[in-house]
Amino acid sequence: MKYIYLLINENLKSGLIKSQVIDPMSEFDGNISIFHISKPFQRRINIKYYKKIPIGVPYKLFLFKNYLTTFTKILALFYAIIIRFFIDKKTIIIARSYFPGLVCYFLKIYFGISYIFDPRSLFVHENISAKKIKQSSKVHLFWNFQEKKILSQSNKVIVVSLFQGNYYKSIQNDLKIIRIPCYATKKTIISDTERYNLRKQIGVKKNETLIVYYGSLDSGWNNIKTYSKIFKECVDFNYKVLIISQNYRALLKEPCLKNQSIKILNTSDLNFDQLNKYIQAADFGIIIMKKCLDWKSRLSVKFVEYLNSGVKVIVGQFVGEAARLSNELFKDRTIIYSKKNDLKNLKPLNERLKNSKIFYHFSPANINNIK
Repeated sequence: MKYIYLLINENLKSGLIKSQVIDPMSEFDGNISIFHISKPFQRRINIKYYKKIPIGVPYKLFLFKNYLTTFTKILALFYAIIIRFFIDKKTIIIARSYFPGLVCYFLKIYFGISYIFDPRSLFVHENISAKKIKQSSKVHLFWNFQEKKILSQSNKVIVVSLFQGNYYKSIQNDLKIIRIPCYATKKTIISDTERYNLRKQIGVKKNETLIVYYGSLDSGWNNIKTYSKIFKECVDFNYKVLIISQNYRALLKEPCLKNQSIKILNTSDLNFDQLNKYIQAADFGIIIMKKCLDWKSRLSVKFVEYLNSGVKVIVGQFVGEAARLSNELFKDRTIIYSKKNDLKNLKPLNERLKNSKIFYHFSPANINNIK
């Protein structure tokens, strides 16, 4: 059986797509390929089993407009017709997120092409929390209805968390749910000497506790105000903080981050190996989120990245799935954060933590479970 992973307007060079789509595909014995409806003039990337059609419309601009819901369906149907010319009817499509799921819904009802729905998150819930969708609005009712349609025609539904699977079951009890969380790929573990040299470069002594944050940091899910409060608590406890972010320039201007104990690096200045080494140089990684409608379903790729780098992880209580997994599987290498004193007396790590348990639960080979 041949599978196609459908992406629309995604940045295939992003670390997220690389670690969660492209790398795991290598475990699938060449029976899965990427079909990418990309934005015009986007460069082709050099990977096997890849088909690109540069007709992508910036659909996210109108997903949440009351007067454009009909256009959302028309565009999804248009993409379905185009895709039909390029794939065999026996192919099974994996739809990443809700709009590609709607495209696949039309492929199924008009052309009989089966699909697996890989929503990644609770789209409606998260966009209500982000204030992009107003509860009980026309857009809210529209996406609730599309969600039911997409689920109703899917062969299987991939979820990243227990709560997400239970939510979809509450909509349609006979769904075939497969729980596949984030993936962790094997990393080269740096030597103690290299680790201590990296710490020295950013002004961290061997006996000091270093907490690292990696990723976007702005007004969105990874909220600068939420994290600034935590970083201040870390500094109050005499810990050092390392922030590695694509929002580097904006973060340098943040008054709350102007502290000798806080170091900020730009992800654009680091290649993948350098980034990995800086994370390993820390003692703790950190993921915090505010409480929201879908907080129980939240896992975060960062949770797996930190664990995979051999550091302990500070997990906010409202990163629900990560907190659940921490309590059930990783108590020895996580701290659940709910109040300031939860961060008291954090000691530097004397050695890297082993990753065998991480690979067992977050192996890229789990992608084979969709077969």
